[in-house]
Amino acid sequence: MFVAINRSCVLLLAVPIVALAKPVAVTTHSAGTIVLNSVSLGQASSVMNVLGLNPLTTTGPVPYELTLHSGFDTDTMIRPDDFWAHDYGGNVVIDYHIGTQVYHYAGPANSTANLYAQSANVEEYGHRVWFDTPNYSLGFYHSLLGPAGSMGIDNPLAPLDADERDGVSGSAGVHFSPYAPDAPSDLGMSGGGPTISVHVAVVPEPATFVLFMSGLLTLGLVRRIGGVVPAMYPRRHRGLP
Repeated sequence: MFVAINRSCVLLLAVPIVALAKPVAVTTHSAGTIVLNSVSLGQASSVMNVLGLNPLTTTGPVPYELTLHSGFDTDTMIRPDDFWAHDYGGNVVIDYHIGTQVYHYAGPANSTANLYAQSANVEEYGHRVWFDTPNYSLGFYHSLLGPAGSMGIDNPLAPLDADERDGVSGSAGVHFSPYAPDAPSDLGMSGGGPTISVHVAVVPEPATFVLFMSGLLTLGLVRRIGGVVPAMYPRRHRGLP
């Protein structure tokens, strides 16, 4: 019986090792205005059509808010190369508010995150999410610029929290690239002093809870063993006074 219990303890201790992966979530957010002129209005209309939204009809500043959330599975993704992390076909969430309209997507897409020093005084964090289809490529991006030390040159999936309070500024955009000559290429979003932020953290996946519960179960079995041993063996047989 003790052999079975001991084996159970070993198995329970091994479960977290097997289960523990290290998925990392990258979330970037910005809010501000985009400024459209007669030329960019036509490009914006093309993008809005692809997103299933109504085309914009007037020029001038339009309020927007963009949140991108990517999950990077560090066990299966392409290894970071020169501070770039790539994940193709992972789960993403896109929330894009423009004017009074909203585009929301949750599902598989391609993602990249990069972090590098533009100069001795400027760091950049880039986050891009995009779809490739037989007819076009559609992507959303955030580019965050901050003073040296604001985002920490380590790697793009290292824990990070930075926003405008840390001196971070930047831009956001939607790029639509149809595979056809002379077609509208993109809609850019920038200006208006946007609020912008980046948050990178290890995701508390179920493996974390498996570790926690396994620990509790192991402790329970240890207590159980402590209760069984005295009941089955006299104290003198265990070398106790």
